[in-house]
Amino acid sequence: MATGPRKGALVAIGLGQFGLSVLQTMFMFYYVKVFLNKFHVQTWWFNLAQTLFMIWNAINDPLFGYLQEVPGTWLNNRQKVIRLFSPFIVGSFIFMWFPWNTSGSDSEGIHLILSLFFYDAFFSAIGVAWGALFADTTADQPQLRVKAMKYSQIAILLSVNCIAITEKTSHSLQNFTNFQIVICLISLISFFCLWTAGGIEARNQCNKDDSEENDDLNELIDDNRKKPLTFSQNLKYAIETTKQVVYEKSFLAIILTNFLQTSRSIAHMNFASIATELIIPQDILPSGSFRLSIFFAVLTLGPQLILIFNEKAINKAGSFKVLQFSYIISFFSGFLLVFSSSPYLNMIFMIIDSITVHTIAPMFNIIISDFVDEDARKNNRGSGIPSIIFSLNALFIKPAQSLAPVLIVHILNGSGYQMLIAAIILTDAMKPIVPCALLSCSMVPFATCSMAIGAISWVVPSKVSQKLDNALYRSYMRLCLFVFENLSGVQIYLHGPKIEEIVNREKDSENTIVISNHQSNVDWIVPVMLGIRHGKESSEQAFRVMVKYSIHFVPLFGWYIFQHGYIYVRRFGSFIGEPVLRQLRWLENSIPPYWLLIFPEGTRYSSKKEKLIKSSNEFLHNAGRRPMRNTLCPRSGGLQLALDNLRTLDAVYDLTIVYGQTAQQGRRGLAPGMFEFCCGSAQFKQLHIHLNRFAKEQVPIEKIALRNWLIDRFEEKEKVLEEFYTTDGAAASPGIPVECVSIRDTLPSTLFFCSALIAPFFSTTVKSVYLYTLASSPLLIAWLHIRKCA
Repeated sequence: MATGPRKGALVAIGLGQFGLSVLQTMFMFYYVKVFLNKFHVQTWWFNLAQTLFMIWNAINDPLFGYLQEVPGTWLNNRQKVIRLFSPFIVGSFIFMWFPWNTSGSDSEGIHLILSLFFYDAFFSAIGVAWGALFADTTADQPQLRVKAMKYSQIAILLSVNCIAITEKTSHSLQNFTNFQIVICLISLISFFCLWTAGGIEARNQCNKDDSEENDDLNELIDDNRKKPLTFSQNLKYAIETTKQVVYEKSFLAIILTNFLQTSRSIAHMNFASIATELIIPQDILPSGSFRLSIFFAVLTLGPQLILIFNEKAINKAGSFKVLQFSYIISFFSGFLLVFSSSPYLNMIFMIIDSITVHTIAPMFNIIISDFVDEDARKNNRGSGIPSIIFSLNALFIKPAQSLAPVLIVHILNGSGYQMLIAAIILTDAMKPIVPCALLSCSMVPFATCSMAIGAISWVVPSKVSQKLDNALYRSYMRLCLFVFENLSGVQIYLHGPKIEEIVNREKDSENTIVISNHQSNVDWIVPVMLGIRHGKESSEQAFRVMVKYSIHFVPLFGWYIFQHGYIYVRRFGSFIGEPVLRQLRWLENSIPPYWLLIFPEGTRYSSKKEKLIKSSNEFLHNAGRRPMRNTLCPRSGGLQLALDNLRTLDAVYDLTIVYGQTAQQGRRGLAPGMFEFCCGSAQFKQLHIHLNRFAKEQVPIEKIALRNWLIDRFEEKEKVLEEFYTTDGAAASPGIPVECVSIRDTLPSTLFFCSALIAPFFSTTVKSVYLYTLASSPLLIAWLHIRKCA
């Protein structure tokens, strides 16, 4: 039995865990519901707060980890950190639940941002200190480590009861005054636990020990342990220790496993009730029944009870063996679900899988603590650096808390299941960042591969290199489809008399020019959505665009698209025809088919661009045509050049793009951008595509006739958009709903680019190649100027 300092350490760990868990349980369960439904914070403020919170949540763990390892400061004392910060975390927690204003004003949005920042800052500071306390007080004592985990699980098991008490007392927030009283009582209990945990006598491994080191940096730190280091010395210490940790293969293996484990755990916690509803018949586990409550109790409490009552077995086998064994059991239990239709076997699978997932999650505290000891021995440290290691672990695994629900939401929506609001809110916090970061960052490995293909084109036939380049381009387009279809969950509707001639054609793909109205930076993906559904073989790799000249300044992207047949045109200044003709000839000689997207309006339409709309309508008036309210007057120059020079052209596709978001009150003529398209309200997340096909022979060639024909097309678009706006989105033709592109088509490409983005962390060669690619951006832009791309 633990006695003396050892017992004090266990009690400190248990009380600290309870103090943190009871606050975090209340926070995660209530803050979204309270701020949206009770404080009526505006959606714009909520999305901004979530985005800022996600960024702050990612950086504050490493920040506090490094601060708590700075030699010669009081932050080295884990228990002192817990004790002194306990009033602040409790104060920030109470601050969250008392509104400044409940009328939906901007002040409540500011209140939300401040609440999230203050609470998460102190929670991270104490959480990092608690993790370091766990590692320090159990250093080189495997049995004590398992016992500490047991105390931690008991604390977590007790803390979850606060939800039931709060729900009963406040009548599910209907009595908000009672809710605030419960919040204050829980805060006082948490403060008592954290304050006590910081004052209990524990093993004196929380403080840094002096010892002789071989490494010059560690010698400097140990010799000056009692006095603060300079800023440059602290910076050097932080960089060196981080490099030593992240270059360790064992650490990378731990965080990768923990990332996957966290994804599974989050999926279980958020979607257990949905999964039960889908695979277990109602006559076996009826909704609201006592049997269903017992089943969920087994899923949630069973794993924790197994951990608490099997301390000796875990000590005997070791946490690593338990981890391996649980994954093996989980893998084979999956066959119960795959090969059996029995609902009872499905229930057995869910119980086994829940146990294997949730029993091993706490093991990572032990495994990371073991790595702290191993790292200290390997790098000849006088003592470990648990704060840094635990905070780096948090930095890498926190994205799993958002990515896992995104994938599950797609799978459920693909099966026709409408997601619960809570799940949507959970995933929306991550969605605004995912599209831009994933697509932009992927351009580095994308451009690197393209340069490699260009290099081998000197020694292989041109057709081979072109096929390789098309395969790479198709992979990137499918990554884009993963973001804009699979992640966004948008519902697509097709309208028009000639849908079958464009989508799901039994004939081969054809060479086309696509003309479309232009409202958003999302418009370009619409032809790609059609391309993957076109012909016997998908045509997304055939996609090209006539784009503004200014885009050539975008690093890497501007160079690549020119290499791949995109056409730069100038909106202002004298027109230079030769670069355009050169690109059109390239399309003619490329591997067919090609889809050339042209936005005849020349720029994006927005109802806020009043001067542009006015000048557009003046031109139409002078030409004897009706003014347009929802589009701009089209220009026919680019289309004229394409028709004159693309002799293999088969048809012109006329698209009218209508976004469901513009049906909202006050949103007429204000199409969603990339972020809103991916994370906007599910109620309006619709994309209506009106299609028409014109054979090449139906399109006039003569200049004036072509201009009038193009204006006729935009007058038809005007009618479609006007009807949509005046009927609040209820079009006369409801359209044909289109299933989301299969994740089997998009996930392999997405995994390829994600792997390519992770590769620099494992290979210095890949990192160097990527850096050279980025460094080449100015030269590539200069090459475009020399080449006279427009």
